[in-house]
Amino acid sequence: MSTQLIQRFAESRRLPRSYVEDAERWILPFATGIADLPRKRPHILGINGSQGSGKSTLSALLAELFEERRVRIVGKNTQSRIGRHASQKEIAHAAEGRCPGRT
Repeated sequence: MSTQLIQRFAESRRLPRSYVEDAERWILPFATGIADLPRKRPHILGINGSQGSGKSTLSALLAELFEERRVRIVGKNTQSRIGRHASQKEIAHAAEGRCPGRT
């Protein structure tokens, strides 16, 4: 799994350099460990977090890292279960300032 992939990923999404550093330190080893698991049966990976916490960004990066290692993935987005857009905006407003690095 390449650090070049992470750098291209971050640049294409205009993410800060700190994202690249964090991804290389935390996400890359995690993704490598998952990719190295025996492939005898499916593995389930769930990602949970508040609105705007980076779940979709993390999922997209993991998908690219897994693709590089030829790990087949199936994605399921359940964010729509949270509620309508108005209630999501209320949640985001209530959580304002609780997610460092998010504006």
